[in-house]
Amino acid sequence: MSVSSNEAYTTWLAADMKEMEGGSGFQTQSLTVSVDGKNFYPFIAQGETVTGQNLTARVPLEINTDSETVTRVAELYLDGNVVLGRYATADQAPAKFITAGDMEVSLSFKQADGSTDYEYADESHTIYLQDNPKIAASYQLKGDGFSFTGADQLVWSSSDETVAQIAADGSITPTGKAGEVYFTLTAKNGGAEGREVTVNTETLKLGVGLTRFCPSPTTSSGPPTARRSPSIGPATCATKTAARKPLLPSPLPAAC
Repeated sequence: MSVSSNEAYTTWLAADMKEMEGGSGFQTQSLTVSVDGKNFYPFIAQGETVTGQNLTARVPLEINTDSETVTRVAELYLDGNVVLGRYATADQAPAKFITAGDMEVSLSFKQADGSTDYEYADESHTIYLQDNPKIAASYQLKGDGFSFTGADQLVWSSSDETVAQIAADGSITPTGKAGEVYFTLTAKNGGAEGREVTVNTETLKLGVGLTRFCPSPTTSSGPPTARRSPSIGPATCATKTAARKPLLPSPLPAAC
């Protein structure tokens, strides 16, 4: 909307405008624009004066859930009454929503220095926290052109935050508590009704309070082998021998 240098028009429009918070510009009070007759948005002029400027109204559009392009019609309102129908139009293409099948999630486990993959010690695939592993979740979208892919639209969450928490970038922080936990990626799809979808990672097993490796005693068949100890501390790696009862002296013969 262009504001001319017409003095009378400018005077009327200036009287209808109010300075925005922070002094970044002015916005209209009674003159608004709407595409649905329910939600009204003001015109805005940036700068210190109204004269000679273009006024702009930003009108958020509802998500187009149809399969075809729809035409949105903007109308001018004065004090809530239409003063100019079909002031402007905009063609809106259908939204392309993410489905659960479009999301692929995975977990990565690295050694403390982050340079190599974490090595499991046994078939339980437990991550032991005293190893200080670096754990992260990531995702890939199969396809392109999706309408809602921002950080606020693809959100991670933890199934048990008392065991591990996950940040927006997928980095995972264990709390120090042993347990099992998985992580969920939610595609909000702009908040469109019935369009939110989720997908879960594999379950992560976290162990606490176990020594990682202990050498088994040497046997006649070969050198020591690595085994996981069920207790804490180096004492668990020591070879234990059966305790011997102390030898007691034989009872003295009874005195005659």
